[in-house]
Amino acid sequence: GFCWSCGEEAHRPVSCGTVRAWLAKNKSDSETANWMLANTKVCPKCRRAIEKNNGCNHMSCPCGHHFCWLCFKPAGTQEHYACEGDIYRPRRDATGSKAAVETKEEATARQARASLDRYLFHYERWAGNLKSLEKAHQDMDKLERSELEEMAAAAGVKAVTELEFVMEAYKEIVYGRRVLRWAHAYGYYLDPERDSKKRELFDYLQAEANASLEQLHKCAEVDRKKIFPSHGEGEAADVSMVKKVFKDYRERMVNLTVASRTFMGNLVKAFETNLPEVGKMNW
Repeated sequence: GFCWSCGEEAHRPVSCGTVRAWLAKNKSDSETANWMLANTKVCPKCRRAIEKNNGCNHMSCPCGHHFCWLCFKPAGTQEHYACEGDIYRPRRDATGSKAAVETKEEATARQARASLDRYLFHYERWAGNLKSLEKAHQDMDKLERSELEEMAAAAGVKAVTELEFVMEAYKEIVYGRRVLRWAHAYGYYLDPERDSKKRELFDYLQAEANASLEQLHKCAEVDRKKIFPSHGEGEAADVSMVKKVFKDYRERMVNLTVASRTFMGNLVKAFETNLPEVGKMNW
């Protein structure tokens, strides 16, 4: 979809002004933006280059190491979904106070670097959510073409009535990816010091929404393919086993969809009531 007011892609919950400023910023920093769009990163354990081909940010390296695509934190026994992102916060010393007095030149250099770091932090997540959004659309197309019927046959159910929860989950994923994408454009313009209270609220709600959406996306994408492998992606699971796990999988997916819808709604509501982005909302 697109915004009727400014003609850009749909960008709820941020204003058209924020969208225009952000797109202009990206255009002026095109070389940096292109660099951030790189398709591969290095595994923090074995240093092997890994390509991101899934929509969720949980990466699995052939060496066995699991990590977050965005912040490289381990994603193993205690699954990691939300990135805290302290990268944009003001520099402080060991006591928690602002660092010692610095020269004008040092202050200028530090502020420039902090601004760049903040931009890169939000840009990568803005661009990353777009890639995840596009991947979700591709998965939805595959599901509608054949994969829903394959799942139905494997589980012994009717695709139209019993697998509607899968498409509902993907609709929520698409909506959530779009909301988080543009929320990061807004986040860049929050001054870490001047807007500290708003920053705290934004970080808290955004982290909750992001964590919930990542769990839903992983369930819909990665877990689904393990239970219902497509033709050519490995040996099909035993039919009796698939029937046994289908009910639990459906219940988990429905619960995660509801949770994501709730946390995403909290984030959007904050934009409409507590954050300085009142203006016209765009779907």
